[in-house]
Amino acid sequence: MRSLESPIGTRSLPFLTSFSNVFEYMQVMAGIADVDGRCIFNNRQYLTFTGQLSELGWAALLHPDDRDVRLSTYLTAHEART
Repeated sequence: MRSLESPIGTRSLPFLTSFSNVFEYMQVMAGIADVDGRCIFNNRQYLTFTGQLSELGWAALLHPDDRDVRLSTYLTAHEART
């Protein structure tokens, strides 16, 4: 199973700057994944709710017994772009 940890964390990218500004003011949890399915941004609401550091993605929250099935489902949907 490939890693969903982003090699770039939440570092600002040119396209990400405008999106992250919008996402920071949304009253919902939001995140952005790169083309490989790795998390590259989580907004403040997500980080506050989960108590996570910004470098960690949602997969870090999964229970070890559920991780393989959930990641497989996510990656299959991501590759199908559904």
